[in-house]
Amino acid sequence: MNDPRKVEADPEAKYFGVRLNDQSPVSDDKPRLGSITFEQWFAKSAQPK
Repeated sequence: MNDPRKVEADPEAKYFGVRLNDQSPVSDDKPRLGSITFEQWFAKSAQPK
């Protein structure tokens, strides 16, 4: 917690060797988008299966 180094974002950084853009993380041109809060996800994932 007492690390004096500064963290800087690198917009040119590559992800697994590929430069990403705003559309990169989706599977195709018609993704099914939804929304879930962390609390909703956590409550669901904490339930026994």
